[in-house]
Amino acid sequence: CVTFTGGLYIGKYYSYNEASISLLGKEIPMESLELMVETIEDNFYTHDIPEAKDMEYSLVGGLVDALGDPHTSFFPPQELEDFEVAVNGEFFGIGAELSQEGDRIMVVAPLVNSPAEKAGLMAKDQIIAVDGEDFDMEVTVSDAVEQIRGPQGEKVVLTVYREQDNLITDIEIIRDRILLDSLITEYQDNGVYYVRITQFDSDTAYEFSQFTQNALANTEEPLEKLILDLRNNPGGYMDAAVSIASEFLPLAGVVVTRRDQTGDVSLYAHGNNPLADTPVVLLINEGSASASEILAGALSYHMGAQVLGQTSYGKGSVQELIPFNDGGSLKITVADWLLPDGSNINGTGIVPDIEVEFDIDAFLEKGTDTQLEKAMEIIQE
Repeated sequence: CVTFTGGLYIGKYYSYNEASISLLGKEIPMESLELMVETIEDNFYTHDIPEAKDMEYSLVGGLVDALGDPHTSFFPPQELEDFEVAVNGEFFGIGAELSQEGDRIMVVAPLVNSPAEKAGLMAKDQIIAVDGEDFDMEVTVSDAVEQIRGPQGEKVVLTVYREQDNLITDIEIIRDRILLDSLITEYQDNGVYYVRITQFDSDTAYEFSQFTQNALANTEEPLEKLILDLRNNPGGYMDAAVSIASEFLPLAGVVVTRRDQTGDVSLYAHGNNPLADTPVVLLINEGSASASEILAGALSYHMGAQVLGQTSYGKGSVQELIPFNDGGSLKITVADWLLPDGSNINGTGIVPDIEVEFDIDAFLEKGTDTQLEKAMEIIQE
């Protein structure tokens, strides 16, 4: 007989006894699990079976997978450590955020200036093989990351399917140290600043505020117009997006509305808006997700900021990381979010005002960024 002694404690999300699990008000009988364990014990051909903790993690992973949400996942301790390093620190690899959509491993976005971006990996590429080894139907994001990562300086070949071109191609990438710098700023000319936000981490809002103060006070290179580049930004902290939007929007302007089991809660601009009168052009692409879409949607709605590029990823949900005593953690979707006009862009994305495709050949051969060139043309006008 199987009894549950220990495991996951998530308060309102579930409780259990020996006979069943009550998940969000639904009683899930455990007879099948008991029968499966007994059958394995009686029939498996060897005693060389996984450790109890590994089997527990597999059970938990199956429960999470049954939710059918690609953004909800369970991290055992080691995988959690890798996840936190990827979000907050530096690591060796190719520099790309991956997600799982059904049985497909998809690229959310290559990181800025990463080996993946330089090699031509693109948002929404489907990875179907690594170094010639095809993924099977059971592959997870963790499995894919483990296969792709490796020593600095060594080569990895990804076979990807690019749906928009109906093309399967091999992309050779040299692994390197991945440095996660969330804000890149550069003065262009004629009062135009180029600012690229690569992700919304815990320091991004403060760094953007410092940039704003310094640039506005700079008499030699004054901040008069702004190109805000959110391409291949997979998102991050919602609060960071709200704080950056507050640099532009008036007090009590709705930046985003969060919708969960208890209802709707709107998050408003803080009111310190030194960039309220600054013309802005926003750059987005298929790798712009989550907090990137929140910021782009808010500035477009309230300021009429021009949005240029390609339709964004379309991730209109909020995740929280819930830790457990054994060192693991559950990244779980806790809410949807809505743009200021009330729309939910989950699965559809933000459609740009001006659609400009990124010419990958021109970028790889000459370093020409066709989307940025068009943004410069528009902001000068």
